[in-house]
Amino acid sequence: MVAVILVIALGCVFGIGAAKGWWSKENDADALNKQVAVESEVTKELSSDDLKESSDDKDKEKETTKKSEKETKKDSESKTSKSEKKETTKSSENKSKDSNSENDTEDASEQTTAENVTTKKNNESERKQTTTTKAAETKKEASEKTTTTKAAETKKEASEKVTTTTEDKETCKCTVVIDCSTILNNKDKLKSSKAAYVGNGKILSKKISFSEGDTVLKVLRKACDANKIQLEYTNDGYVEGINNIYEFDCGSDSGWMFRVNGVFPNYGAGSYKLSDGDTVEWLYTCDLGYDIGGGY
Repeated sequence: MVAVILVIALGCVFGIGAAKGWWSKENDADALNKQVAVESEVTKELSSDDLKESSDDKDKEKETTKKSEKETKKDSESKTSKSEKKETTKSSENKSKDSNSENDTEDASEQTTAENVTTKKNNESERKQTTTTKAAETKKEASEKTTTTKAAETKKEASEKVTTTTEDKETCKCTVVIDCSTILNNKDKLKSSKAAYVGNGKILSKKISFSEGDTVLKVLRKACDANKIQLEYTNDGYVEGINNIYEFDCGSDSGWMFRVNGVFPNYGAGSYKLSDGDTVEWLYTCDLGYDIGGGY
């Protein structure tokens, strides 16, 4: 702005000088010298202003540069701060994730441990239950065995008492005879599988103790048991076989009959009661009793 004013002023001076052409040479010289001086001052002022403007421009540039550097630095610092914040956030997130992962791992580990403890407790409980059950079963078996043993002992004692009582009451005696001699005369009718049981026909002849009121069948049973002789009879007391020799083994009219004191009673062995001193004979007939004196 100052430079413009100076230029205008200089123009005016030159204009005025030209208009005074009529001045004398001295005046021209003076005027020239003044003009030169003015120009010199103007030039100095211009130079000074230019330098000042240049200095101001440089200062402005420096300030602008400084501002730019500051802004750049701020931007850089802001970016760095943002980057650091992002890294910090990421690091925090990673730590959080790691922490969560560790927590999850710890939770999973604790859960697994808890499950293992629970499983172990369940197994121990099952083992205890199994052991308790086995112990209870063993105890039960032992109890049953003890009960069975006691029952057997009680039964044995009762049996011994009965036997003792029976023996004490067995004050009667009789003679028991078992004979199949008639078969020797009828071997042609005898089944071949039965020959070994006949022998000489004399199977038993012994005195047997019995209690008053015992039947012929009961005394026969006792005699066979005592001498290990096979015996088979029906529920109603009919004797089918003695010493493995059965009815019909020696013909269609063969079988066992009994007589007491030489007499064939007309009722069964399960009903006939013996008396002390009686003789009971079990005889095998091959002819409906006619061959032994008891035919009908």
